[in-house]
Amino acid sequence: MDLRQEAELSERRRGGFLASTSAFASAMAVALVFLLVSGSLLALLSHFGNLQHQRIAEERLRGLAAAAVLLVDPEAHEKLRSPDDTGSPLYERTVSRLVDFHNLLPEIYWVYTMRPLEGRLFYVLDTAASPRLRHERDKAQVSRVMDPVLDFRGEDEPDLLPTVLSGGIHVDSRSYRWGGRSLRSVDAPLRDQSGNVVGILVLDVEEGDFTSEQQSFRFIVRVGAAVCLGLSVLAGLITARLHGGLLEAIGRLERESITDALTGLGNRAYFNRTLAAEMAQARRAGTPFTLLVFDIDHFKRVNDELGHPAGDEVLRRIGERLRAEVREGDLCCRIGGEEFALLMPGIGRQEGEAAFNRMGAAVRMPMLLEGTERCITISGGIATLSGSDIRPEEILRLADRALYDAKRNGRDRVVVAA
Repeated sequence: MDLRQEAELSERRRGGFLASTSAFASAMAVALVFLLVSGSLLALLSHFGNLQHQRIAEERLRGLAAAAVLLVDPEAHEKLRSPDDTGSPLYERTVSRLVDFHNLLPEIYWVYTMRPLEGRLFYVLDTAASPRLRHERDKAQVSRVMDPVLDFRGEDEPDLLPTVLSGGIHVDSRSYRWGGRSLRSVDAPLRDQSGNVVGILVLDVEEGDFTSEQQSFRFIVRVGAAVCLGLSVLAGLITARLHGGLLEAIGRLERESITDALTGLGNRAYFNRTLAAEMAQARRAGTPFTLLVFDIDHFKRVNDELGHPAGDEVLRRIGERLRAEVREGDLCCRIGGEEFALLMPGIGRQEGEAAFNRMGAAVRMPMLLEGTERCITISGGIATLSGSDIRPEEILRLADRALYDAKRNGRDRVVVAA
């Protein structure tokens, strides 16, 4: 079995959450969490910022209304009692100061006054709505004196009249749409010399244009939202990259933990773990299982005559040759200094002997060491899974005994355990 595949399967068998999660899913999860957290913080900032700027805007509206009230002559206002007074010299003289005030402030859409009379409201003065930065009012839009007010916002703003008639300034709680604009109204009392409320002055102001600070704040919030989205995407990309790198590192560490560094074969720990698992699988499936244990003949001579570096080179080259000969599904491991083992699930004794002969022939091919050619041989012992209760250490002991018999009988051969 390919050690890389085995490392990945081993990690999954251990239930690693990281290995079972795709990089895309991890990236999406991190990006979503980042977006939720940053979005929540931004939403809180926006909420409290809007409340603060709404308070500032309402204060400005109150200030505008208070300033406009000072421009109205209450006595002249009281004399305008008939529709025929509309456009009269008194009317024009009384409304002219409001018109000038209106023209100076482009955010104001409409200024007018009303008179409460017998439970109803009637228009009195009207500056008329006209385009921004205008210098002349549109007289075609001017209401006549004593025209009844039909669109009073009493149901939407039930505290409007009580507040104004008691002498307070009222700011509407919500805006309304008119002519494609979003307007917000503020209402202030007009008092006579005795202090009695004789009229109501109304300013309709385009919402969102109360303060430059509010516009700047909204721009900052939009930029913040774009930055949060960008950072969320970036966090997702970084997570995907780290996820891939971490999976690669986990796989590399897993392969290193089960691989013999010199030969590239499985190590002793991996052999022990896999032997028990393969034997258990063979018992459950009722299939044969063969274990081949073999070592290099006279390996000590190589170390003594050529040195340990040469011995390491022999092990490395033998590892390459063995990997080329091992069939798919078998596992070859280095379990000692010069000792190896081959796990062969699904095959019996005869196939095991044939496998040894193939590997022996591959190992026996001459290799150049320190300028001279050497032929290396191997001796092996074979044990098969015969009893249902045989344990891994027992089958290994049987294969070891057969290996020793092969050495006593002249080496470069294989012996099958009885």
